[in-house]
Amino acid sequence: MGRSVRVRQLIGVALMVGTLLAIAVFGAAAAELASRTESVALGGATSATVAVELGAGRLRVASGSVATAGTPIPAGDLLRGDFTYDHEELGPTIDYRVDGDTGRLLLGQRNSDAGDWPWDESVNEWNLFLNPEVPTALRVEVGAGETTMALGGLQLTDLDIATGASETTLDLTGDWRDGLNVRIVGGAGDLLVRLPPEVGVRIEATLGAGDLDTDDLEQDGDAFVNDAYGDAAVTIEIEIEHGAGDVELDVAG
Repeated sequence: MGRSVRVRQLIGVALMVGTLLAIAVFGAAAAELASRTESVALGGATSATVAVELGAGRLRVASGSVATAGTPIPAGDLLRGDFTYDHEELGPTIDYRVDGDTGRLLLGQRNSDAGDWPWDESVNEWNLFLNPEVPTALRVEVGAGETTMALGGLQLTDLDIATGASETTLDLTGDWRDGLNVRIVGGAGDLLVRLPPEVGVRIEATLGAGDLDTDDLEQDGDAFVNDAYGDAAVTIEIEIEHGAGDVELDVAG
């Protein structure tokens, strides 16, 4: 399947997500605001896969260090999540198991069709903090809302991000011990990717409709690279497919 066809499909999916949510939740009654904190213990795992599936709301993912989490998460925990929502159906579901040395965590929304539409008239905020000492493959899926990820300092082994209709900020500045492959598929909404200057970065980007800002990068064939690419010991490879909205690639510093 050609990339242009896939991009058109992403736009259709984003519009369909918005329409279905509007039909499903219009007129839903708001409940009292609820807040809860959940921790997931490693249970003997030394590495992890983490999947986050949020239907609609605001999502933040960051390192569980003292700098980003305030109170660092304990060494024996994989994740701490702070959740605030005004419909019980928006609350999280947590499924965790250990296979061998690998912990497998799935964070989902109890009812992805719940809440008021537009989504920002309902409260559904997830703040997730990951253990920076655990090698982790991370997958994030957001239907509609705002997504902010500050992932520097984590030991990520793989990163997949898929959004339907979301304003998304991905901050990759900070320390990276090893290289990383990143895949971002977006339906609609603006995307900002902040890039580290001291780590090699190579990006391939395909857009359906919108502007691509690469002022801080140099073109290398079909890709864009930063000044450190080819010389740095660590390289981040990023592939972006975006349906509708602007994409900005910003090198920090």
